[in-house]
Amino acid sequence: MQDRADDPSCVITMPADKAIATSSTRSRQWRRGDRLLHHILDPGTGQPAPRIWRCVTVVADHCADANTLTTAALVKGHDALAMLRAHDVPARLVAVDGSVRTLGGWP
Repeated sequence: MQDRADDPSCVITMPADKAIATSSTRSRQWRRGDRLLHHILDPGTGQPAPRIWRCVTVVADHCADANTLTTAALVKGHDALAMLRAHDVPARLVAVDGSVRTLGGWP
């Protein structure tokens, strides 16, 4: 398992009437043979989604919306950026290599 201490951190300020959620492939993971698996499943395959992003954070009007978008972004992988742009939400995505992408006016 990877150490979470190497995850890039950030501090944000956001309006009181917004919600924030983060989904990650790092917190609930396990090994099966030589495969490192996690709990975010791709509904098309029934298998863990490909590891493109370590974690995705979204700010939205409602927590359920933010959570839905973060989980969908992990499943979408490379297509997550276009999906989040289409929803016009502030988002922060941390790639498996630790690089950070922000969009939508991330606070």
